[in-house]
Amino acid sequence: MTLSESEYASKSDSELFQAIKTQKWHLVEKLLEEEPHLASKEDKFGNLPLHSAIGFKCPDDDLLLKLLAANPKACQVHGTDDWLPIHIAAMWGVSTDVMTALIRTYPEGE
Repeated sequence: MTLSESEYASKSDSELFQAIKTQKWHLVEKLLEEEPHLASKEDKFGNLPLHSAIGFKCPDDDLLLKLLAANPKACQVHGTDDWLPIHIAAMWGVSTDVMTALIRTYPEGE
């Protein structure tokens, strides 16, 4: 993701996206538990929360895996620059467990 936080965050974003883009990871987890449907809502760039959480370098593997579980189809969505979540993960880095989960969820995207 090449945009700065101030350029990327938007008041039109869901509360989940705003928490991700401001890196409030405890709030992200709480919102995901309370409103899992938010994992399926895109931002104005066509990204899903999984894309953004990876791009904003979520430090919590379990949280990334929860986002993936809440919306496995996110692995098939091309967001900013036509990138899949696996492309963002390859660019910014994720743990082996998260990369494996992304590949297993959507092997065609590898």
